Amino acid sequence: MKRGLDALAIAATVWLPLVVACVATDPGSSNDGGLGARATGTETPRCVAGRSIKCAGPAGCAGFQVCDDAGGRYGACMCEPVVKPPPDPTLPLQVACNASNTLDYVAPENVYQQIPGKWWLCDATGELANVEFTPDGRYHLLTLMDGAFARNPDAQASGFYYLEWYQQQGQPSQGPEFTMTIAASPFVPGSPLTGALQATPAGKLRLGTGKYVRIP
Repeated sequence: MKRGLDALAIAATVWLPLVVACVATDPGSSNDGGLGARATGTETPRCVAGRSIKCAGPAGCAGFQVCDDAGGRYGACMCEPVVKPPPDPTLPLQVACNASNTLDYVAPENVYQQIPGKWWLCDATGELANVEFTPDGRYHLLTLMDGAFARNPDAQASGFYYLEWYQQQGQPSQGPEFTMTIAASPFVPGSPLTGALQATPAGKLRLGTGKYVRIP
């Protein structure tokens, strides 16, 4: 009997450390409260609930993401999208200003039909700034607002215009020039400006000392 007990004691001495070692290194066990979760290279690391960190969102915007209430993972990256400013409408107009001139002028008697529209002053030397001429003989100075040209609400930024040209009796007008008179009202004498209108696809206007191109 004593020999049998000795054999059991030896077996326990040999196997017990091995069992303990196996339990300690069991990959299925953990000390996370019995959840049995393991961090791997493909899983989101655990985080502190409510903590936020910096991140890069859509289109590279700078934002943040917050750890969920369970402390399991960070949420989606939240940030305001990058808002690009509207394109500068004056850039193509400046290109049109610098384009080569043509000798294809509108006959002065036809200017009334072709001058209505919006015109951009190519430089700062004109008597009128950016301006709109309407078919009813009115003009309105323009202001660039939010990437578009709008009428200046100032009462002094509007008025009337009249066109005249040299014409022999019974003959068409001679030369491309006409005279535009600018007036604050129909009953107030205005300032005459000599001009010429080119019949290019974009349209060019010389009026007084200013040079203009048509605003699309």
